[in-house]
Amino acid sequence: HKSALAILLPQCCWQPIQIVRSRLDKSFVRWMPHVNLLYPFHELMDAEEARCAAHQAYQVTKCFPPFQVTLKQFGYFAHSKRNFTLWLQPESPSGELEALQEALWQ
Repeated sequence: HKSALAILLPQCCWQPIQIVRSRLDKSFVRWMPHVNLLYPFHELMDAEEARCAAHQAYQVTKCFPPFQVTLKQFGYFAHSKRNFTLWLQPESPSGELEALQEALWQ
């Protein structure tokens, strides 16, 4: 997959995450710390389809006031015997993150 709709973490939060990623993730420089909301987002779209998809996502997200997200717990999943994805579980106090993701799936 080549696209995702993601929340980018504020740069002030990157350092501890990037320290871990620099040791374990060969492409840590390529991707900034983020929380995927939709993955894959859209595949094989042209510029007009991408613009339309971005506009639709904006229309959904603008209905949500800012909210706090906490990264509380580590998890992982294996792609193969020697290839893993390590991730931090995002949580929002009142379920705002989950509500946003559900709204985007609609």
